[in-house]
Amino acid sequence: MSAFTPLPPAPTVSPVSAPTPPRSLFLYLVTDPWIAISWLLLIGIGMIFVLLRLALNPKPPTVFDVIAVFLIAGYFFWSMYFGLAACWRLTIKMLSRTGSIWVAIVLSMLPPGWILFACAFLYAWFGGGIYQFARRWWLLAHGQKPPFLTA
Repeated sequence: MSAFTPLPPAPTVSPVSAPTPPRSLFLYLVTDPWIAISWLLLIGIGMIFVLLRLALNPKPPTVFDVIAVFLIAGYFFWSMYFGLAACWRLTIKMLSRTGSIWVAIVLSMLPPGWILFACAFLYAWFGGGIYQFARRWWLLAHGQKPPFLTA
């Protein structure tokens, strides 16, 4: 005989479903179609400008020049992708109060419309694009559907 006594059988326990783990915040950076397209825009425009720089410059650029051209050109277009859409929504909201689409078109062709267009570019380049990107990412991560750039 052995010196150990067997343990009594354990009571049966019904299975309990485990709570689903929260989705990774970084997963939205590749699964959201608008954000995924923005990465393609950043990389694609950056590569086009790097290739243009290499093709049009007779002297080979330094690595720093190539990286700077890639990041600056890519950022300009990437930020416009998010920033101009926000300005467009604001403009449409403001001009929809005029009551007529023809009045809105005429107002957009006058100098204030062009000034607003130039300000939209500046907004996008100087942080508005980053803000709109971060806002979309935050809303997606917290289970809300962003009210802008909906698919």
